[in-house]
Amino acid sequence: MRGSLRLSILMIGRDAMVSNPSLHIDEELFARAKKLEREALEKLVESVYPGICRIAYGLSGREDVGHGIVRFVINHAMHHLRHLRDAASAQRWFYHFTVLVSRRGRKHEPAAEQDTLVAHSGEVSAAYVAFVRGLRALPFQQREAYLLTFGEQLLYRDVATGMDCSIAAVEVHLQVAQQTLRAMSGDGYEKMKERLTRAWGNLSPREEAIHPSVRGLITKLMWPRRIKRVLIIVAALAIVVGVTYAAWRFRHLWWRT
Repeated sequence: MRGSLRLSILMIGRDAMVSNPSLHIDEELFARAKKLEREALEKLVESVYPGICRIAYGLSGREDVGHGIVRFVINHAMHHLRHLRDAASAQRWFYHFTVLVSRRGRKHEPAAEQDTLVAHSGEVSAAYVAFVRGLRALPFQQREAYLLTFGEQLLYRDVATGMDCSIAAVEVHLQVAQQTLRAMSGDGYEKMKERLTRAWGNLSPREEAIHPSVRGLITKLMWPRRIKRVLIIVAALAIVVGVTYAAWRFRHLWWRT
């Protein structure tokens, strides 16, 4: 099961990301998923799954860490959906929570050659490896602003939502990050940035892998709910049986009164 849930990454090209760079959530689908309807819940998660994967794997730089982030985000989404007001608030929650959880992976820094942004760039060169290494060395706010803007290609307002800061702060972090990376890369900066954007797009899961991955993940995450429901039913039945037995066992006391 773990293997089927792991992000299936292939070189699918930049178009898969650019065609839908944001976590789009349909309002009607959200209303149904909020009630934890299984089919609607699967479709909602499928709609945001590619974006969550790209952000998780791209910000962390490690496949194993990214896999854990994706599972953690979807697990918590199942608990928080009912408390969200509408599709727009759900979109903001997914952006912010995915970035927030990704920050926990900062202590597991990837090796430059094994970084997801290197492994899925299509070609490896010493210059690009150095570029990614320099990017990972940036303060995390600058790194997030840069990757969410040029990787996920989000609007500043969505980057600000994910990072939980103002748009002005995003602009400052992004400007400083660009200055640092441009100074490091020199004339090759634009080429390095294009390769990074292409690598980020390649972090999208294959289309045919999304449904089985999401279905398997939700099935596994819903088991505790089912077990809890069964235990509640069993406990209720045990109480009814106990009360009924007690009434029958001491029926003579009732008859005397």
